[in-house]
Amino acid sequence: MILASIRLFAANTSLYIIVDDPVSSANTLNSNLSKILTSSQTWFVSFNPMKTESIIFLRKRKKTDHPPLFFDNTNISQVSTHKHLRDSLTEDAKGASHIIANIDNAWKRIGLLKTLKFVISRSTLENLYFAFIRPLLEYADGV
Repeated sequence: MILASIRLFAANTSLYIIVDDPVSSANTLNSNLSKILTSSQTWFVSFNPMKTESIIFLRKRKKTDHPPLFFDNTNISQVSTHKHLRDSLTEDAKGASHIIANIDNAWKRIGLLKTLKFVISRSTLENLYFAFIRPLLEYADGV
């Protein structure tokens, strides 16, 4: 049986597969999800099936139907946008919403610095910029 790839990030787990055939891919994912559930019960780790989401990344204009995925007898909802760690991932894989969100957050923080510019020193403003604004603009910039 084919295994899906898995990535663990602190309290987040991602299971993914490249879909050639939607039915066999769904069967593989459902089987893997069942194995994860069994292992989690053995190791006393809990997953919340209500927070579990499915997203299909594609560049085709016409979407194909995919069979449903289940985790702990709960139908996994399919979404068009998914927040993963700090990134907003969209099904078209363009990532524009992630970039726009980071820019909006950076502008809010710049506005705060503008109000502080007469209260604190320039070197403190630079330190605040490098600590709180620049990371927003550089985070996942390769993506």
